[in-house]
Amino acid sequence: MRRLVLAALFLATSLSFASTSTSSADCKALLKEFYQFNVKEAAPYTGDNLLYFLHIPRTAGRTFHSCLLRPGTPGRKRCPKAYDHLRIDFSVPQCYLLSSHDDFSVVERLPANTAVVSQLRDPIDRFLSSYEFAIEVAARQLRRSKTYVKPKNRVVTDDVWPWSFLIPYFADDIKPKVTAARAQPLEAPGVWSEQRTDDGKIYYWNKYLNTSKWTLNDDEKQRLVPNLDPYDNQLFVPLKDFMKQPIAHELLHNGEFMQVLGLTNYSHWEKAADMRRCIYEQKSVADELLQFALRRIERFAHVGATDKLYDSVESAAASLQLSLDDLGYGAGEASSANIEKARTLTWEEAMKAGERPMSPADSTDDSSMYGTEAPTDPADIHQLAMDARRKREDVSERQKAWNHAVQVRAAPIVHNTLCTICAAAEVFISHHACSCLRAIQQLRRQLLRESFAPTDLHH
Repeated sequence: MRRLVLAALFLATSLSFASTSTSSADCKALLKEFYQFNVKEAAPYTGDNLLYFLHIPRTAGRTFHSCLLRPGTPGRKRCPKAYDHLRIDFSVPQCYLLSSHDDFSVVERLPANTAVVSQLRDPIDRFLSSYEFAIEVAARQLRRSKTYVKPKNRVVTDDVWPWSFLIPYFADDIKPKVTAARAQPLEAPGVWSEQRTDDGKIYYWNKYLNTSKWTLNDDEKQRLVPNLDPYDNQLFVPLKDFMKQPIAHELLHNGEFMQVLGLTNYSHWEKAADMRRCIYEQKSVADELLQFALRRIERFAHVGATDKLYDSVESAAASLQLSLDDLGYGAGEASSANIEKARTLTWEEAMKAGERPMSPADSTDDSSMYGTEAPTDPADIHQLAMDARRKREDVSERQKAWNHAVQVRAAPIVHNTLCTICAAAEVFISHHACSCLRAIQQLRRQLLRESFAPTDLHH
């Protein structure tokens, strides 16, 4: 299973290599230094050694850490927060779970028997998600009060790599554009824009009139402005331009590949930038380090995939000997019966909420997974959990149907010399900022696919 995940996520594709500016001899010498630096590799997880979560940004890592790894680790065994910098002297181990956005080079600073887990994601989805997230956070920052003071003793998003680079970049881009847009005079009778309530109902707003309406008459519809294209508008750098910027190449293109190698611009190895240059300029170096990355990741205690998050959680729990029936996880899947409340329902609460146990006739071959021998739960709680799982699987089937439609539509655009990511993948797109604009997003995915070919990931 792991090898299939790795093959799907790390298989090399064709690259247009730049004109060589670093000699083969120099790159060969750098490779030797790279191997000399990388003394430590991931160790098997025993339950008594340090577990390092190599958190690749925008891979559902926060969910994976907060909802699986952290609850399964007693508070006294959790390492101090390390997303901005390490805060512990590992010569005197005091913790058993560490999570950060560092690349693999940080392992050289950790105990020799450190185990590693990570999550990977389709690189196109990850690029889009990073673009959207950085813009969202930058826009929120511009709305801060002038009296805003950064909280003390708290790590905020713009303290954390790579957002410490991307958020200021987008904030500097957005601020003058928003200022110019606001300075434009409003002319009578104004224009109408489509808005949505928190529960998704559409209404219309006219800034000039400072008026909202549920419906527009024919005359007002003539002054209805189209919704902004989230990837190409006048308020921030369009996606097609951003993906060509040096900052995008430095932080996002082939980001998972570089993070596993320990060669990001956040690396603890001082010659990482030179090694990255060799990768992009010399195919032989890229091919060699790709194989090195594959061998490295095979040693991880667990490697998950964002688009298979439920499966990844179950696999990780088995690999790390975490019992999902422990109290830290709400004593099993009962919480899935009302997952939107983010807590476990008691049996009485579930019944009041309208949940009902499945009848014996509705049981499936999975019934053995929900035995009635658990001493702390009423027997019916397992039937309730099975019902919740079935509902979740129904949603999954509808997701797969949508994915199939995307797959069929994407097939004709595959090029032999370009990245073919997601041409045959089951990836359900659900970007919180643009969930209502999937058609536009799919076109942007095509643009990305046709414009750059990541080294690290391929379906």
